[in-house]
Amino acid sequence: MIRSLIATRFGVLACIAAASAPAQQPWPARPIRVIVPFPAGGQLDVGVRTVAERISLALGQPIIVETHTGADGNIAAELVAKSAPDGYTWLATSVPFATQTSLQPQKLRYDPLRDFTPVANLGTASFVLVVPTSVPVKSLKEFVAYAKARPVSCRMRERRSDRSRIFQPRCSPRPPESGWR
Repeated sequence: MIRSLIATRFGVLACIAAASAPAQQPWPARPIRVIVPFPAGGQLDVGVRTVAERISLALGQPIIVETHTGADGNIAAELVAKSAPDGYTWLATSVPFATQTSLQPQKLRYDPLRDFTPVANLGTASFVLVVPTSVPVKSLKEFVAYAKARPVSCRMRERRSDRSRIFQPRCSPRPPESGWR
């Protein structure tokens, strides 16, 4: 069901891109590039590649999925913003793209509102909070109460890996280690 929904939304993207292509030649007349700003094998990359196969068959042209990682998606977004406005380069991204303007306006070399048109929501993702079994809580409410009762020993940190951001609660009887917030 989710793949079908993603395929439908990607199909809408293809139709809009086709409508914006020059009228001189049929679209698509060559392969389409989909730029993904996060590493290969991640949730977004896998979803886009799955949908790209179906769209490629429907359009009769290859869809090439490329990963251009770095700067929380800004490298890929800038690449797409500076590409020719011919419907052959698409950006498949996630929430950081929409928030960068407010977080780092001086560092962006593109304007998300001026340089891009949102076309489709390809899906949603779930995030979970987990704690070690040694922490005696069974719900978020219990965890908040537990952490408030131990302000020196309970901290949250963010760890970035190539594939995701992980928010890790750390509760221990000793003061936080270096790097914990």
